[in-house]
Amino acid sequence: MEVAIWLIVFAVVFALGYPIAFGMFVSSVFYLLLSDVDVSTIMDVMVIQFENQFVLLAVPLFIFTAKVMNAGRLTDKLFDFAKVLVGPLKGGLGHVNIVASIRKHRCKHHLCRHVRF
Repeated sequence: MEVAIWLIVFAVVFALGYPIAFGMFVSSVFYLLLSDVDVSTIMDVMVIQFENQFVLLAVPLFIFTAKVMNAGRLTDKLFDFAKVLVGPLKGGLGHVNIVASIRKHRCKHHLCRHVRF
């Protein structure tokens, strides 16, 4: 019964034009209110499972690193440097991408803050 109510609430919220994440949140709250599940048990399970999944933590940190590199114009400098090296070659854009990735990887592991491009 609770699952049917969850699906109905999710469909109604989605049909009203709200984002899917909001629909999932609202329908899950209704499910938790109607079922006999203890919220503290769910939170404990979620924290323990999230603790063992480092990939889920790496994704937001990778996005944050990309935003910092874009804000500091490091990405533009990397691609300009790579374009100077391999720009005239056939398939130059692919080569630029590979050289920039190699350079970014080397900078990340050798304290890139002192390097000027």
